[in-house]
Amino acid sequence: MTLTKGLVVLVTGAGQGIGRATALAFAREGASVVVAADLNESTAAATAELVAAHPGTTGVGLQLDVSDRASVFAAVESIVNRHSRIDVLINNAGICQPRAELGAITGADFHKVYDVNVVGAANCIAAVLPPMKTNKSGRIVSLASLAAHNGGLAVSPTYSCAKAAIICLTKNVALQSAPFGIRANAVAPGYIRTAMTADFGQSHKASAVPLGRLGEPEDVADVIVFLASDYARYVTGVTVDINGGLYMN
Repeated sequence: MTLTKGLVVLVTGAGQGIGRATALAFAREGASVVVAADLNESTAAATAELVAAHPGTTGVGLQLDVSDRASVFAAVESIVNRHSRIDVLINNAGICQPRAELGAITGADFHKVYDVNVVGAANCIAAVLPPMKTNKSGRIVSLASLAAHNGGLAVSPTYSCAKAAIICLTKNVALQSAPFGIRANAVAPGYIRTAMTADFGQSHKASAVPLGRLGEPEDVADVIVFLASDYARYVTGVTVDINGGLYMN
């Protein structure tokens, strides 16, 4: 039995890493349409092509800047017009900055990260809520981070603060949207082997992780798909830690 059969899914930041793995996981689990959105048009198209290789799933590549509210609303309207609905939103698009002392971080640094990681996620949620409310159903999963819990051992405070905001945003959306049959959850990955973590992964060796290895994008993608499936039908407002036991809440 597939977990997401027939669903119309939008994954942001789907050009690589966790986003691409998530788009492919939805295709594997029977989603009808997977829209792979990314700031980079070519990587979005590449993910869509991989998605379309799964029988029964239509892959759509979409160039999208999530920090541009008008563009987000236009993209969601286009998806709904073409496919009649949008069932799932995965807020994965995000950027990171290297660790720095707080005194060296400017307001512009905070705005740059917040505009994508927090405002971008809020833009996408605001755009999908009306069609989801109309259908009395929806699933939203947003990407937080281990950094939201521990302050960020290898990243800038701009990133850890933004990811903590995602956890709060998720709870707020879950509370407001529950009467409409919409569930909102988050995942908080630890050290996952992606392009984003390549520069600082060596300072956190696999031996420090209780499960004995760094995570792979698929480790996160599978949990995201579960949260978007009916197997998690009574789960909302939670953040699931995916870190191999490195942090236990």
